[in-house]
Amino acid sequence: MFFVRAVVLVLAAALVFNGISAARAAETPVLTGKLEKIYLTAFDEALNRHAIAERDGTTYVSTGDIEAEWLRDASAVMEPYIGQAASDDRISRALRGVVAREAKYILIDPYANAFSSDYKVVERKFEVDSLLYPIWFADKYYRATGDRSIFTPEVNRAFERVLAVLRVEQHHDQRSRYRHPDLANGGKGSWVRYTGMIWTGFRPSDDPARYQYNIPDNMFAVVVLRRLSAIEQQVYR
Repeated sequence: MFFVRAVVLVLAAALVFNGISAARAAETPVLTGKLEKIYLTAFDEALNRHAIAERDGTTYVSTGDIEAEWLRDASAVMEPYIGQAASDDRISRALRGVVAREAKYILIDPYANAFSSDYKVVERKFEVDSLLYPIWFADKYYRATGDRSIFTPEVNRAFERVLAVLRVEQHHDQRSRYRHPDLANGGKGSWVRYTGMIWTGFRPSDDPARYQYNIPDNMFAVVVLRRLSAIEQQVYR
């Protein structure tokens, strides 16, 4: 049910805060007010039930139906609130905590896609898009707020770990030690030649990939890595 609500809040965010012009909002005050209320109520629910502020300063985001945090899901569910982070301290604190926690996850195991609140690996399905979502989320937050404080040394190390894994998985057959029992060929996956693309073990649906150079994943990688390059130029130099 959390993800049904998440779809609603994404719509609300898009309409109320991003898509409705001032003139259009004036024409539809009742609808605008209702959507804004949905948006804020959903955020309260997210904070109270699914996005938990931890003692280490991070924010743990449960999927809702399973008591674990998936990197992709947490990033996507919290993204609609980024537009309000610059003007709402509570939102900005929660989102900064998401960035910090996802960095810790990556440093624990960059091949894992889901973790428990106490930082244990719940699922180790290597998915290219899942590994990239924390960078995507951090970049969107940074561009919306200008807040460089999220780019801590630990976050920097996590980003470097992402790059290292992606380089290895461009040469999966020769260099990678990743194995998963759901994959063919003794857990290594289908045999592949080098193409320059990044290998993935699983699709975004969490199902095993049969053709493991996933084109949408690699297109997403191009976009995210370009943004990471911009962050490197603006923040780390």
